[in-house]
Amino acid sequence: MTHTLIPDTAREAAPAPADPDPVTPEARRPSGLFQQVSVLARTEFRLFLRYKTALMYLALPGAFLLPFAVMEPTELVPGVLSVHYLLPGTLVAIATTLGLVHPANVLTMRREALVLKRLRVSGVRPAAVHTSMVALVTLLCLVVGAVFLALVGVMADRLPADPVMMALALLLSSVSMALLGTLISPLVRNGETAQMVSMVPMLGMLVLGGVMIPLDVMPDSLATVLRFLPIAPAVDMLRSGFLGADAFGSIQELHDAGFAELWVNALPAIGVQLFWIAVFAFLAHRFFRWDPRRS
Repeated sequence: MTHTLIPDTAREAAPAPADPDPVTPEARRPSGLFQQVSVLARTEFRLFLRYKTALMYLALPGAFLLPFAVMEPTELVPGVLSVHYLLPGTLVAIATTLGLVHPANVLTMRREALVLKRLRVSGVRPAAVHTSMVALVTLLCLVVGAVFLALVGVMADRLPADPVMMALALLLSSVSMALLGTLISPLVRNGETAQMVSMVPMLGMLVLGGVMIPLDVMPDSLATVLRFLPIAPAVDMLRSGFLGADAFGSIQELHDAGFAELWVNALPAIGVQLFWIAVFAFLAHRFFRWDPRRS
């Protein structure tokens, strides 16, 4: 057998092959956080429209409006009917349903499919993943909330007194619930489990937050404690903004309030929600998992 050998001198003289895909140091450098969030947020929105099951999450909160269609209104306090007091709080079900279920399910499935691992290799930061998911959930909650608010106004035959306060309550609750939903992902192995597990805090928030069971029927000490949880302050803000009255205490303490007084009384509720947003954001970053669970 004849072998053709290349002399060492010829091998050394031969030019090195050109790099078919030269990458400059600038191109290797990961893009900024804002650019990553912008790209991921647009991608999240497109994928959400293709994800048929996720679209069901947008209609699911509508089930909370059905009982009010057949409820016989009763006067709780002079000038305030039961439908006026209870109906606005159902808007928080949008943030609770979409915020808890969607991030937990989607992030878990992407982690198990190694999508998150590829994002990590490409230089994407955890903050970009979380922020883009929160941005999607918040945008959808505000849009659906506007539709539901119109339905609430028709069913209650009354226009909201302070829609800005209601929008802020929905925004803060959307952010906190989306961050809490991302915390579910590290605890489960697959998307199916994530959907089932996320139902537990979702129902807990709706029951303990005053949506399904008003806090006024609970003992005063328990109601006071529950108002320090993420959802109850948002429910109080929604009711206060809709009625134009101070609904941050018991129904017996409900009274009309001016614009400035209403916002001053809302500051503790806003502070509680900002506190939970900071806590959930820290925990979501601390326990975020890029790799699939193996045990």
